[in-house]
Amino acid sequence: MPQPLSEEKRLEWKNIILKQQESGLSISHWCKQNNFCSRHFYYWREKLFPTNLNQLSFTKLSNVKEASKTHIILECKGVRIYLDRHFDPVALKRCLAAIGGQC
Repeated sequence: MPQPLSEEKRLEWKNIILKQQESGLSISHWCKQNNFCSRHFYYWREKLFPTNLNQLSFTKLSNVKEASKTHIILECKGVRIYLDRHFDPVALKRCLAAIGGQC
């Protein structure tokens, strides 16, 4: 059975994640610059700050001029993503990952 995580370890990684966010650098660049494995960084970020996107994370837009029957518009905390009906799901996944920590 896995051992429970120490509060020290959680606090250490929480501070690391917050430093990266404050830096304004991409995770990849920050990890290289600070000698961290990005895979470990992402693991701990998800563990400490889970990104469960659910219906409550988004705002329903009504009467928006840009909206049309050929578009989907996602908005979360001021970030708006416009999707054409033939959108690339890989690109959407990348966009959601980029804003994941904000929603």
